[in-house]
Amino acid sequence: MKYLFFFCAVVSFTAYASQQYLYTASPDDFDALTRSCPAWVELGDKMLILGDGPDMLIPSCGSKQQVEAPLYLAMSKDRPVADYLSSAKIYAAYRCFAVFSADPSALQDILRTQSYLFRVQALEFGQTVVTRRAVRSQEKADPEIQAVLDGINKDIVRDTLQKLVDYATRHTFSTKAGTIANDMRAAFEALGYKSEVVEFTSSGRTGYSIIARKPGTGQKKILVTAHLDSTSSGDAARLAPGADDNGSGSAGVLTIARAVRDMKLNQNVEFILFMGEEQGLLGSRAYVAKLAEDGAIAGVLNMDMIGYYGNDPDTVMLESLRFADPLVQELKASAEQYAGMKTEISYNAWGSDHEPFLSRNIPAVLTIENEWDSNPGYHNPKDTMENIRPDFMLKLIKINLATLLKLDQK
Repeated sequence: MKYLFFFCAVVSFTAYASQQYLYTASPDDFDALTRSCPAWVELGDKMLILGDGPDMLIPSCGSKQQVEAPLYLAMSKDRPVADYLSSAKIYAAYRCFAVFSADPSALQDILRTQSYLFRVQALEFGQTVVTRRAVRSQEKADPEIQAVLDGINKDIVRDTLQKLVDYATRHTFSTKAGTIANDMRAAFEALGYKSEVVEFTSSGRTGYSIIARKPGTGQKKILVTAHLDSTSSGDAARLAPGADDNGSGSAGVLTIARAVRDMKLNQNVEFILFMGEEQGLLGSRAYVAKLAEDGAIAGVLNMDMIGYYGNDPDTVMLESLRFADPLVQELKASAEQYAGMKTEISYNAWGSDHEPFLSRNIPAVLTIENEWDSNPGYHNPKDTMENIRPDFMLKLIKINLATLLKLDQK
């Protein structure tokens, strides 16, 4: 069947037509919609189409609504995005994203609340904000990689996470932060790695990152990273168990280091536990600031909150920027081949330790549970082992381990 479309002009945010309508359609018709109308945005389980008439005929149109220009995209990583937009009109929302408009006064109030965990930008059409379209990889699982994955001991993974939770807090500037950093260095050294604690400073305070290195035979290096620090409402310096955020990702780094410790790898690998993420990516920013412009990093695999799901145990979120899509696709393929999982992909990367690398055009991808915002322990003292889903966490670790081994073969 052929569909008739009103012509949808590519619009700027200073010169919309007097009347604009936002249509909601299914991403199943992605190819037809993007060919016929350049003013589209893919937002998870929906396509948003901007048009200048109320009678567009589009495939699987679910709804239409008149909109007020300009439109903005809000992104939140600390609480439901709608909480920030009480004075705005929200037209569509998905996970931590919302498309909205607001009068100038309300917009200024919203902009003043921006932080490294809440951002607002003009909505750009012709972009995918987040996609869950299923286009499966044709690659076959590698038996040698599968054998390495099968060798992971789930009980050891759980014990590793439990030890991190047992600190009660891993706040970047708590009195025990230095002790924890030295304990992590000792944990890497027990696995046979040379490791070090690297200090960084912020507002006169000292923080720590832990780096363990596995030399390879090549010139490139691959980074496997997570943030070790935790935070919580209330007295975070005393009580921030951080099981999911981000004991899970830190346990993932230690697990991958354990899995490859006796393997001969082509590429150099660095296992890094950053602190200061919860205060604005302090550890990773300090690391990136010291990098030479030599293109030595082939990829960064960053894990942040990989231990929880609410209703969907079969989907993982991958987050990066478009230029790093080859690395995104490697992880997506690993999710399908080695964990039987579907992926959601966001090309709006921010708010975790992959961001500083991306700002230097270094391919980096965040692996995160796609239902992180429904975790009852998020940034509060309830972030304990009771909310951890061990089998799910193990799958996300295996996705990153498989991708590391695939990158090492290139």
